[in-house]
Amino acid sequence: MQKTKTMKKAYLLAAIIMTGLLIASSCKNGNKNDKDSSSQGEVTEGVVNVIDEEYFRENIWDYSVQPGTFEFKGTMPVVIDFYADWCAPCRKAAPVLERLAKTYKGKVMFFKIDTDKNRGLASALQINTIPSFMYIPAKGDPEFSRGILPTPELTERMFTDNIERFIFGNASVEPISPVTK
Repeated sequence: MQKTKTMKKAYLLAAIIMTGLLIASSCKNGNKNDKDSSSQGEVTEGVVNVIDEEYFRENIWDYSVQPGTFEFKGTMPVVIDFYADWCAPCRKAAPVLERLAKTYKGKVMFFKIDTDKNRGLASALQINTIPSFMYIPAKGDPEFSRGILPTPELTERMFTDNIERFIFGNASVEPISPVTK
């Protein structure tokens, strides 16, 4: 009888460990289509391109050369999603940003940067909360927002409103989320 209870506990413990390992491995690489566009030096309009710190410095802003002065190197406005694979709100924002990348194709470039793999950049930009989003107009200073809203529809509206305000300068749009500079 004692041996049966011990065996049951051992099986239960093994099942819990296996379940934990399965969950951890499925969350580790949430989106297998997220290949790093910057490694090939190619980015594509109409999709969210995964980039790294090197691509950011070469094509968006070299903060190491001009730490106090933002000087955008690009010509097309940019939205950057600062995320981590383990972050549930980041995973919820991803499909919304993919839809918006298609909607704004030819008008706005969309990028995402893994803060776990690009800690120096995250630190330089003072990204201490994820998801965080950087909106860069073709001319002018970038703006930041943090977090998402409770539903995909509200989150999409938040992104659209922020794009209209920060990138296209439509001042008549009122934000539906806290925005920080």
